[in-house]
Amino acid sequence: MSEARNLWLAIMNELDMSGTASDKHWEDLHEAYSSPSRFYHTITHIDKMAEAMREFAAAASLAVRFAILYHDVIYNAKGATNEEDSAVFASVVLRALGCSEYLQEQTANLILCTKKHIPLSSEPDDESALLLDLDLLILGSSPDEYEDYRKNVREEYRWVAKDQFASARAAILRRFLARETIFLCPLIRLKYEESARSNLSAELHGLEKTSARSSN
Repeated sequence: MSEARNLWLAIMNELDMSGTASDKHWEDLHEAYSSPSRFYHTITHIDKMAEAMREFAAAASLAVRFAILYHDVIYNAKGATNEEDSAVFASVVLRALGCSEYLQEQTANLILCTKKHIPLSSEPDDESALLLDLDLLILGSSPDEYEDYRKNVREEYRWVAKDQFASARAAILRRFLARETIFLCPLIRLKYEESARSNLSAELHGLEKTSARSSN
């Protein structure tokens, strides 16, 4: 059973919910992440986040756990409102499950902060920092896993011209490398910061070499 499925079942058990209604919501969630247009933003990404959550924050709030599951439920590489649409989708599901308006709002706000990857506050226990770090763990993965991630992201944007993609991608990498730290939570930063910077720098170097050859 996948980590995402385990996370869903744990939440349903905590909320004392089961049966066809909750099963239907899971099926809708899984179907969304199984779209053939997705290569990186799949259920595997959610599995990795759920697994890391158990390692770094086993007692994460319901809002964080719901946000992990739903933050990419709507994903269209050509769209500009994926996070907003995912937040609405999550709110509708949580409302159907009988969750409080407060939990709906918390979850939606967490999902929305993944748009620009800026935490909701600078407080050390801010849960949005945890969500953002979990979302970016792939940056600190092994070189081989990072290469698979790089290829999958490119595949999701295969409709974008090579030079245009390289320019946009390089700008994103530079923004992350310019941050004082890529990861916000101390334990995650300790484990993944160095490898993330190495991976991002290597990819950026490759993009810059390709761009230089194209301009000559």
